[in-house]
Amino acid sequence: MPETNVVLWNALLNGYSERGDGEKLMNLFYDMKDAEIKFSKFTLVTVLKGCANSGYIRAGKVVHSLAIRLSLVLDEFVSCTLIDMYSKCGLAVEAIKFFKTIKDPDVVTWSAVVTCLEQQGQNREAANLFNLMRYTGFTPNQFTLASLVSAATDIGDIHYSERIHACLCKMALSQMVWLAMPWSLCTCKWIFA
Repeated sequence: MPETNVVLWNALLNGYSERGDGEKLMNLFYDMKDAEIKFSKFTLVTVLKGCANSGYIRAGKVVHSLAIRLSLVLDEFVSCTLIDMYSKCGLAVEAIKFFKTIKDPDVVTWSAVVTCLEQQGQNREAANLFNLMRYTGFTPNQFTLASLVSAATDIGDIHYSERIHACLCKMALSQMVWLAMPWSLCTCKWIFA
């Protein structure tokens, strides 16, 4: 390639990442390292997404180690992508373990880990983490609440579901179709049970 730079390498990495081709992604990533191209946080995020999309957890852990060595592990984008990677690879325990190392998680990071737990079927844990999120002073965003509506449906606790609905109303989100539809299904579950 004539005169390569990190942007070009990232674009190539992104192609393999989107395809979920973990082996080719990592080969290109190692070629980038051998060419002594300096990594950016976007490079690591792209490679981590590719590892998540392909279930290539061993390579994802290598990139996690690299993020630690480059002092990028606490970057908002990198940390959320790490949580997502562990989640998509079925390692919710690893995602939680990593989340607990973050000194000051923001609402995006909280949402990522709540979603992780909900997607892994750990609905009570997602609900407990949501309660902790609220207790520590964070206001949930629409993504957190969407995960909780789904979790509340699976938990089957009408009182907990009513609290989530109150949150939706308080935040004026109850009319959003993508939140209202799962909420309707949640409500119907108890009406017809």
